[in-house]
Amino acid sequence: MMNKKIIFRGFRIALFVVFFEGFLRLGGVWFLSVQDYHNKLNLNDVVDYRILSLGGSMTTQGGINSYPSQLENILNQKQSKVRFKVINKGKPGNNKAKFIADNIEEYIEDYKPHMVTVMTGMADEGRSVLSENLPKKITKYSVDKILSYKLLKGLWKHAWKKNDPVEIFEDEAQNDNLSAFIATAEERVRRNPTSQTYQELAVIYSAVEHDGEKSFQAYLKAAELEPRNYKAQYHVGGRYLNMKLYDKALQALQKTVIFCPRQDREYKMLAYKGLAETYIGLKQYDRAESVYKKAIEDFPQDTTGYLKIAELYQLKGLPFVAEKLLMHGIQQNPASMELYDKLHQQLSSEKRYDDDENLFKMQLNFNRKDVDSYLQFANFYIQQQKLDRAQALLRHALNNMPQNPRLLICLGKVLVDDKQYQAAKKVLTRVSNIVDDKDGTKNEIYRYLIKVYEAQGQAQKAEELKTVLNSQSQKTHIFDYYNQIKTAIKKRDIQLVVVGYPRKDTHFLRKMFGSPEEIFFVDNKENFELALSKEAYDDYFFDRHGGQNFGHGTTKGNKLIAESLAELILTKLNLHL
Repeated sequence: MMNKKIIFRGFRIALFVVFFEGFLRLGGVWFLSVQDYHNKLNLNDVVDYRILSLGGSMTTQGGINSYPSQLENILNQKQSKVRFKVINKGKPGNNKAKFIADNIEEYIEDYKPHMVTVMTGMADEGRSVLSENLPKKITKYSVDKILSYKLLKGLWKHAWKKNDPVEIFEDEAQNDNLSAFIATAEERVRRNPTSQTYQELAVIYSAVEHDGEKSFQAYLKAAELEPRNYKAQYHVGGRYLNMKLYDKALQALQKTVIFCPRQDREYKMLAYKGLAETYIGLKQYDRAESVYKKAIEDFPQDTTGYLKIAELYQLKGLPFVAEKLLMHGIQQNPASMELYDKLHQQLSSEKRYDDDENLFKMQLNFNRKDVDSYLQFANFYIQQQKLDRAQALLRHALNNMPQNPRLLICLGKVLVDDKQYQAAKKVLTRVSNIVDDKDGTKNEIYRYLIKVYEAQGQAQKAEELKTVLNSQSQKTHIFDYYNQIKTAIKKRDIQLVVVGYPRKDTHFLRKMFGSPEEIFFVDNKENFELALSKEAYDDYFFDRHGGQNFGHGTTKGNKLIAESLAELILTKLNLHL
């Protein structure tokens, strides 16, 4: 009898899981259907020029603050001759060219655009035909793909491991449509309207819908219900800070600093940073300085306080104080590359090259096996046209790391620049035997070897290597997807605009699309580097994307992309007022 009861209960649980999983999946399909429905309704609007925006989560995230939505607003505000409609068909987790190539024909047929913008490529660099042909892993159908399991796993982490909810849902939101979670979270709030449930709802709005406004309203409610909820207070204060509502930001961030326990180092540092930036916005620089000093006092091994107070001193026109502070930070954190980089920037801008060289030597003294430090130092010498010193430095590094391909390639490049072609050929041939073909490194080596052969008058060898280089490029299977996108758009006489990622040049994209004259490229590297030299990373990105030096955009970050794209479109269409 007992066994029958157990079996019956197990059957009921299994049946519930099946129905719940079906609900979540159907909810996701419903959400996408509604999104498509609204996009197609917009086609009935009277517009003169339609732009179809394709990409991954960088394109779709943000809702009304996504860069395609802001692009539409900017285009229509800056001129009155043409009415623009921008259709956002970005899809989270599908930023690979294959997904766009598979759907481009259908999208063009459905939306009949005059222009197509594409932001893709980050996940495609270095991929080869080999990885495309590998058997699909069984994990494709593993339990991690079950939406109901993901939801329960996320809630378990939050309830028992005390993780920040952003960390719980971020990965899942990038790979699957979890919009059905929103209905569950909203129902949970209606049944139990507490500060905690509102905070969880805010996280889901951000991670799944990428809707900053709805997330902010939920955090605001969480902070009102429980003023000691320092995480909610931080997000409220951060949003007010971005809106430059400094008085309101000050109230929330002061509460964050007060109520956040010192043990939660991450949020405590974020609170200090936000509070100091609020004081800077209010032009209360002495108070901002006091906040950063308190951060350093509490967390002397954390580099954030040193970096931010150095920026403050530079803003106040006290670069020598900033330099002293950074040096103190380096003494406390001798392995921190960020502190070295900050001080290198200052010394370089002041053209104090001897001091900069000594700083590099200090950096290597504490980081003897850090490849990036050697490469930075070598590039410093290269920029100073001190090629002999660059060679000596790289050879010294190779004594400790003889098989490091990055060091060998850099040495080969220096030898080519110094016209030591025979030595360059020896080094480049050596490194070509170490690396494989999977990440494009060999192609870089071949390009330098071609220069060597041409300089030595070995035209036949240079041509042979060019043929190999060309075949290697053609063998890259991902190239076919880019060509498919380009062909589908070109044959309908539609303008293609390729949008680069923030802080990342468009070299790879130009290579994959072939850089034809009829394609427009928008490079977002310099504009973001300039912006980040003046303001904080968090002003433009709310996370880190796949280990890159950029992330998903805040409203301000998405606006910067939209402005660059709008400028190109208005210029090419001759629509400037």
